[in-house]
Amino acid sequence: MSNQLYCHVVFGPERSLGVWFILDGNSLYIDCSGDMLPKRTGLPSVLPATCPVELADADGRTRYTIISAVPNRENKHPKLFLVVDIAGPVQYRQYGIIDLAEQPQLSGVAHVHGPLRVHIRERGRDHPPFAFGLDGKLQSIQAMVTTSPPNSGSWVAVSAEREAGVSSFPVGVCPVAVIDFPTATPETLSIRRHYTLDKVC
Repeated sequence: MSNQLYCHVVFGPERSLGVWFILDGNSLYIDCSGDMLPKRTGLPSVLPATCPVELADADGRTRYTIISAVPNRENKHPKLFLVVDIAGPVQYRQYGIIDLAEQPQLSGVAHVHGPLRVHIRERGRDHPPFAFGLDGKLQSIQAMVTTSPPNSGSWVAVSAEREAGVSSFPVGVCPVAVIDFPTATPETLSIRRHYTLDKVC
């Protein structure tokens, strides 16, 4: 049992659907029983995680297709790399990284098709083209549309590209960064600029 690793994936705004991934040696299984804790391998509800895996949301309108689920236990902190297509009233793709753990209670939880937020991440100077100066150093920023903070151990984000160089978002829909640049004197109002983040990376 100690050789098995676990992670939990929930789906939908209300988390109404959940599955467990179980990594047993080099074999990956999926438990679709919906229970709070995973079943042991060998039971009828625990099946080989052979992608694509189709799942139906309780709302009767939304379906999820797990395109890819690739574990990596070579790392000091084992993880599962996940790609899911969402189809229904809205259609898009999400991807994420989930922490695997020997105890289900300590494993990572990923939320697919949950409430979305825009997270801004600072990037190094080798990531142009949108960059600005901060304390004399060149910085660039990256926006991620996620259901969990990208700096947490487990996270899920909206795929920026439908295909190479083509945004997944409808035309005109993209994050906007609002930056206040301080002036030389405190008495002077800062200069505010809006930047449309319409490039994919």
